[in-house]
Amino acid sequence: MLSMPPYGSKKIDSLLAKQAKEYFAGKLADSDYNALTLRDKFAYCMIHPESYAQICSSLPAMESDSGRLFAQLPVTPGEFHISERQTLFLEHNKDSVIALMQECINDQGHIGLNFKHAIVTTNAIKLIPLIITTYNFSRSDHDLLTVLMILMKNNSYKKFEATALCSSLYNNASSSYKSYVNFTYKDEALIIKLATSFYYEHNR
Repeated sequence: MLSMPPYGSKKIDSLLAKQAKEYFAGKLADSDYNALTLRDKFAYCMIHPESYAQICSSLPAMESDSGRLFAQLPVTPGEFHISERQTLFLEHNKDSVIALMQECINDQGHIGLNFKHAIVTTNAIKLIPLIITTYNFSRSDHDLLTVLMILMKNNSYKKFEATALCSSLYNNASSSYKSYVNFTYKDEALIIKLATSFYYEHNR
């Protein structure tokens, strides 16, 4: 499931329709892209990733197994991913992008796969409490736990790095992009506890 920003889609679809169709369903010309508002660029990035790579054989399947806890996020539908200019947009407008994601998550009550990838790309530590709250609604979307682990790993959080869980998923010689452990409530509690501590320590 993806998160769909509630703005910009009609404008973006109209602009794309004017252009000749490319193999991966269209890419806005620089002139049209640069004319978009910040909100529209965010929506474009979330619903129209510009790059394509045939990498399905090396990455996790689109749908995560509810009985497993993966080290990395699944690939997005159709093997599309955001382009360099879209990545730069997210990074250069980090605070605004985080605020827009927070607004959408609060309104929609879920965090789609596109937002999960954007949270990792922007290193959105600020969203950790909202990620945990959203996870706790159903405690079924284990990819949210993966997001929390990636944030801690990418920021070299020592308390997480010292765990057997981190070692199993990220540090072993046999670890790969498909690495996973079987889901347990013990690991669930550990991830949430450590992510909460990481958030508060980071914001002291």
